[in-house]
Amino acid sequence: MRLSLVLVVICVGCYGEQIRHCPVVDCPKEMVCDNHDGCAFKEQIEQCAGQADGVACTYPGVTTGECKDELCLPSGCGNGIITSAEVCDDGNTINGDGCSADCRSLESCGNAILDPAAGETCDCGEPGVAGAIASCNGLPNSDTNTAAPCRENCQLRRCNDGTLDQTEQCEGVNLDGKTCAELGFYGGTLACSEFCTFNTATCSGTCGDGVLEASEEQCDTAEFGTLTCQSFGFQTGTLACNAGCAIDTSGCSVRCGDDAKNGSEQCDGSDLGVAVCTDVGFYGGTLGCSSSCSFDTATCVGHCGDHSKNGPEQCDGPDLDGASCLVAGFYGGTLACNPICGFNTTGCSGRCGDGTKNGPEQCDQLALDGKTCDDFGFQSGTLMCNANCGFDTTSCVGFCGDGLLNGSEQCDTNSFGGLSCSGFGFYTGELSCTIGCTVFAGGCDEFCGDDEKNGPELCDKNDVDGLTCATLDPERFAVGVLRCSPRCDELDIKGCAVKKDGRCDVALGETCFNSADDCKPSGTFCCPDGLCSSVETPQTCPADCVR
Repeated sequence: MRLSLVLVVICVGCYGEQIRHCPVVDCPKEMVCDNHDGCAFKEQIEQCAGQADGVACTYPGVTTGECKDELCLPSGCGNGIITSAEVCDDGNTINGDGCSADCRSLESCGNAILDPAAGETCDCGEPGVAGAIASCNGLPNSDTNTAAPCRENCQLRRCNDGTLDQTEQCEGVNLDGKTCAELGFYGGTLACSEFCTFNTATCSGTCGDGVLEASEEQCDTAEFGTLTCQSFGFQTGTLACNAGCAIDTSGCSVRCGDDAKNGSEQCDGSDLGVAVCTDVGFYGGTLGCSSSCSFDTATCVGHCGDHSKNGPEQCDGPDLDGASCLVAGFYGGTLACNPICGFNTTGCSGRCGDGTKNGPEQCDQLALDGKTCDDFGFQSGTLMCNANCGFDTTSCVGFCGDGLLNGSEQCDTNSFGGLSCSGFGFYTGELSCTIGCTVFAGGCDEFCGDDEKNGPELCDKNDVDGLTCATLDPERFAVGVLRCSPRCDELDIKGCAVKKDGRCDVALGETCFNSADDCKPSGTFCCPDGLCSSVETPQTCPADCVR
């Protein structure tokens, strides 16, 4: 805020020698301009000239003052002038009007100054605000940090203040979303006590209260309704109730289904004794136990001759398990099953290794179907047939990809026959060879025409190495556009405007002031462009310099 002391003197006929004219106001002759658009006594200025703000000062009529912006001003709260010890001064010493009675607080929550007149019960300041009182424990106002004694609205935190804190279970009707069910009850209405803790007096029914809630519990403590061990298939014993109010039958005993073979039982659950399928007339599979504690042979498998493939059999009578001559390695024919449940392939025909090319075979032993190494892109060698009746080219030689440049190949792997990127007009990079043994120049870089000066180039399209028409030949050219020749070996000056050639090349950028008289009208020092330049005067160029 710029402070100024303005003394307005109202009188009649006070002009002339009674007035001192200042830039903004007229001051009485006994006062001077204060350099702040106002008036001041010369002692106000002399006392504080070169002094820092806050230095004590006096002047006629003011015994207690201080310097501010090199001007001596009255100090003290309530005078409407903010000095060094004040943050506000609204011209009075009344609390509650936005400026405290001592002019040290704007009475805003978060400034670390307690302002009761503004309704605050505490003020520990916002984070980073210095000067909080000791009772704040060094913590700023906070709604989330329960260790902070003061909330962000400058009110002390307490139970029943309408806001739920982390240390409270509830606050009035705010139960934090909790219900009787979440606290382990079956029904009822949850409430909040005057101490901000849950009141479950109106909740009803819970596991462990000794009352059997049939819709929720199997049992409760010692209450089982009409159920006994016999209800669960046991002969003797006593039921128990676990902590979750579910029935525990561990105290009941002796029944089919207890997973223990005893009495007249053949088995019980997984307890089969030592019995397996072969003990009950089968030769494989898994023996099971029925719910009546007798052997279950449903997953045991039969024997060879029962017309059902099982166990170690390949087949059984007409049951070939989906197999055919193809599965047995042949290309056609009819597969059968022999008396010992193995495949009979006498009705099958054609297979790899019989010396005759047939079925899906490429070849069979020496039967190569007329093919040679030439058919596979090789130059020479001997074509052979492998054990799977496919062609074997390992004895063929000379092919694309062997790293040797031969035949019609442009390249092979890393062999390029002396070719390089420079042979294709590039300056840098490396050639690569395709899978078809043709040269690919995609890895080459930097060439004339890429709009970037590189290699042996003098320039490249618009890249003229930072030169301009004016810097290339300042004596000859003024403005224009410098470009590069198509071969990148010389500069193209056709776009440069030549000085003093008698032509005003406006399209190339020539004006009155850069064309060395090409564009200057009548040879005068006037270029009527609406701007008064340093060489133009009202006499030489009234069109630009006279308003």
